[in-house]
Amino acid sequence: MVEVENAQPQNCALNALENPQNVGANDMAATLLFSVLNIILTDGEVNSHIIVFDAKKGFARTDAA
Repeated sequence: MVEVENAQPQNCALNALENPQNVGANDMAATLLFSVLNIILTDGEVNSHIIVFDAKKGFARTDAA
């Protein structure tokens, strides 16, 4: 078991300021998830089985199902 001495919970806003790439990655992942859910709800099927994205470069690609 690993023990962490004096580990204090960190404020989310401070964490976002220290690690801005996490905010961008989370935003992009949420947008892609919404897109997939929208396709499922409107078409009733999934048109891809994997989405690869790079939030730092700002691109995403899918592989057909």
